[in-house]
Amino acid sequence: MTIPPTEECVMLVPVREYASASEMLRNLMEIRSAFRSYRPPPAPEVQPKPEPEPEPEPPTIFYMTADMATPPDLMPEPVVHRYTVRDVLQAVCDVWKVEMVELISARRTFDVMWPRKAAYAMACKFTLQSLPEIGRRMGGRDHTTVLSGKNRIQPLMDRVRDKVLPNSSLRQWAETLRLETDALDAALRRTQSDRTRARRGRT
Repeated sequence: MTIPPTEECVMLVPVREYASASEMLRNLMEIRSAFRSYRPPPAPEVQPKPEPEPEPEPPTIFYMTADMATPPDLMPEPVVHRYTVRDVLQAVCDVWKVEMVELISARRTFDVMWPRKAAYAMACKFTLQSLPEIGRRMGGRDHTTVLSGKNRIQPLMDRVRDKVLPNSSLRQWAETLRLETDALDAALRRTQSDRTRARRGRT
């Protein structure tokens, strides 16, 4: 049996003064009857909590490097950062025919100079790693070394960007970049040869 709170009992059976003991007993019986006949009110229905609305997707931000009046077909394609530093190193090693151990070593010979700089620039372009992280993965080098090597080969990277397709692979970038470095080396050798012949002609 559920017993109601005292305040509700007072509302069911009025409180008054008794003239005799029998009257008080009758009133007591009424109180007991009120306790027995009391039925608690039904519990309120619990409304289910509404499900939160899904958050809207963030808007797509396009960064434009040209004038707003440039036609859409002439705008540069966005770079998709889907590669790792190891992917870049592997592509460079395959194209320049050097071992990855040699590429990340402390050697400064001519055969690893261009591929190492190419790896710096391509890692900065095609990965989301910071300069210190790229240097750490390339033999524990300082970030200033990575930045210096990237800046030295950046003019050739700009030429390659105009020659390859926007969705070109890392290997295609590396192959086109090697053609540019080989052409630059050939031009430097011709210049040195011409200077040598000019000095010999004056003597």
